[in-house]
Amino acid sequence: MIKLVKKNWGSEEILITNEYYTGKFLNISAGQETSKQYHKEKHETLFLLSGKAKVLLNGIEKIVDAKVDSKEDRLFVIPPNNIHRTSALDEDCVFIEFSTSQLEDVIRISEVKNRIE
Repeated sequence: MIKLVKKNWGSEEILITNEYYTGKFLNISAGQETSKQYHKEKHETLFLLSGKAKVLLNGIEKIVDAKVDSKEDRLFVIPPNNIHRTSALDEDCVFIEFSTSQLEDVIRISEVKNRIE
């Protein structure tokens, strides 16, 4: 069963989670961004499915557009201890995320306003 988790920036739809991996959609509303964060153990892979987004990874910002950029340019591998943040620009965007299953392994460097959780 798909689990919907509401966030200030949009929502997560957790498709599957088990002891080995988690798969989910990150639905980020236009103009919103996730917390700047890193993980001690969790390893993530993100792929932009739709929309236009800004991805911050270790101090480098990259603008990606699902309508324009190649599939390879829309793929982000985020090993543990890598600071990252995703932002939707002028339209909603959807990422699919596959990760290891340490869902509570989040060290936030900066919060989004009025964070829900």
